Amino acid sequence: MHPRGPRRPLRPARAGALRRRVPSVLLAALALAVGALPPGTGRADPPQGSIRFLGSGTDDADRVKVRVAKPSTAADVSSSFTLEWWMRAAAADNPTGTPTCGAGVYGWITGHVIVDRDRYPYSGTDGKDFGVSIASDGSVAFGIETTQARRHTVCTTGVDVLDGTWHHVAAQRRGRYLEIYVDGVRRASELGPKGSVRYPGTAANPRPNDPFLVLGAEKHDIGPAYPSYAGRMDEFRMSNLARYTGTSFTVPGAPFTPDAATVLLFHFDAAPGPCTGTVPDAAGVRDGQCSYGGLGGPLYVTDSPFT
Repeated sequence: MHPRGPRRPLRPARAGALRRRVPSVLLAALALAVGALPPGTGRADPPQGSIRFLGSGTDDADRVKVRVAKPSTAADVSSSFTLEWWMRAAAADNPTGTPTCGAGVYGWITGHVIVDRDRYPYSGTDGKDFGVSIASDGSVAFGIETTQARRHTVCTTGVDVLDGTWHHVAAQRRGRYLEIYVDGVRRASELGPKGSVRYPGTAANPRPNDPFLVLGAEKHDIGPAYPSYAGRMDEFRMSNLARYTGTSFTVPGAPFTPDAATVLLFHFDAAPGPCTGTVPDAAGVRDGQCSYGGLGGPLYVTDSPFT
């Protein structure tokens, strides 16, 4: 027992008087300590960071998966669209990618795959797909196939995104033009095939990953001829239009905010460590899921192009 005897509980009026005398800043601190404040009111936001892929390329692991079709979502794009993100990677971690480029070529798939909305090529059912990869020399490849044999892959020249620094990359389809921008400068633009890339509702014999958009890996894990990307990614945004029309634009200096054209947006802001659960979609269309494993990825890291 306390030397001065038991303490009597405060009467309600007394407690109210005490509350009026305590500075509001102290009350806020107390509320924060017990988790009583609403989100965004004095509470620390998640750390600004990015996601790191290790290039495992096996076991359906070390990647972010987003189901965009079957059933179709707003992210099941059709004609014009833009894929963009920031990336930081090293050539030593991506040594074997050799995409092929040109008309009639579905050649992006042999680079280190960073964005994959491919469909496995069963006879008579392939096409309606697209993807982006990084070559071992740091060039970027972007390709589509609308229907069987209507395909095209464009590749950048004169730029190296595997130099260990942050780069903004945008791959877009503007009408029939396939274009790639690196750090706000258009590095490739070629006329591609006509037709839609929307996932076909009557696809026969689909592979399990066909309806998914996959980040950081070749989605089917076919083998070393189709390597996965190893490096960081931040602020992945998918839009249902071509955002860029000129030869250059000013790269944003802050994270994206959703607008009417945004159909996927992943900030990748989380406490450092393994990514094992849901990846929130800031556009509210479809959350992604981290598939953790392989070499031990993906990982949330504190590195960011904005820090």
